[in-house]
Amino acid sequence: MMDEQVIRQGLNGPYRQIYDAVNGQEELFWELVEEFRGLQVNFPVRIYSAENVAHLILNEYDGTNSISLAQRYGFSKRWVDNVISSNQED
Repeated sequence: MMDEQVIRQGLNGPYRQIYDAVNGQEELFWELVEEFRGLQVNFPVRIYSAENVAHLILNEYDGTNSISLAQRYGFSKRWVDNVISSNQED
C-alpha cells in the first residue's frame, strides 16, 4: 500500500486528519498508518509525565527559576515548589 498514491478525499476521517497533520507527506503518512493501524490511541492532556518532569526540575532548578520551570513544563508553580521542597527535606 505504501506505493499507492493517497487520495485525500477518500480517506476515513482519522486518516484524513493524520494526512493533513503531516502536510500530505505520503511517506510519513504511510509510516504512521502502518505503526498505528487498528489501534485506538489516546493522547494524555499533558505531554510530559509528572515523574519525569520532577527529575528534570530537580536538575534544572537554580534557586530562582521555579516560575519559568512551571511554564516550560505546563505545571503549576505550587507543584514545582512542592517537588523542590520535598527533595530538600530528604
